Amino acid sequence: MNSLNKPQGDARTAVIIAGRVIVPAEDVETFVAEAWATSYPLAAANPGTC
Repeated sequence: MNSLNKPQGDARTAVIIAGRVIVPAEDVETFVAEAWATSYPLAAANPGTC
């Protein structure tokens, strides 16, 4: 094994996702509410992800 694929004692993996979402103006409030309902529980269950 080389240093790039050698197991680390307390290694953590970060997944970074970036993108652009185009939401019609009349749907922004609904989109934001649904995004929070979906992503906040995931973030709360995994401290240090935000």
